Amino acid sequence: MTQENISIIPATSLAGQKIILKIITCFMNFFTGILVGVWVRLIKPGGRL
Repeated sequence: MTQENISIIPATSLAGQKIILKIITCFMNFFTGILVGVWVRLIKPGGRL
């Protein structure tokens, strides 16, 4: 039991970290996109770049 627990925990934690990093990356990209869109609309009315 102890050997299984030792071998399973690092694998699940590593997979969890990868999933969390993917979620954080997607969220940051989405949030940055919103900020850029709002900034462009505020700075340049009409949406012209």
